[in-house]
Amino acid sequence: MVAENVTMPAQLAGIAGDQFTGICISNVTITLSKKPKKVLWNCTDVSGYTSGVTPEPCQLLPEKQPGTVVPCNFPESSIPIDEVKLQRCYSRRRLM
Repeated sequence: MVAENVTMPAQLAGIAGDQFTGICISNVTITLSKKPKKVLWNCTDVSGYTSGVTPEPCQLLPEKQPGTVVPCNFPESSIPIDEVKLQRCYSRRRLM
């Protein structure tokens, strides 16, 4: 992924006492704007890793293997939300 003219690459906030885990960000190049925010990456209550990400992410998301781009592994097994069936509602309006 490539992003240009960015003021703040990320603001990631988990839940205090129940952090978001397993975050993976890979192969991302972010070019900053002329006036970026002082804090580029704002991360709280998260954990995981990054690979091939610029500018350097927050300390909570360290580089997995410096110098090598490691792809993110996505879960192969399904989770409960995968089985949710959406219901469609239809309504007809009579125009006068």
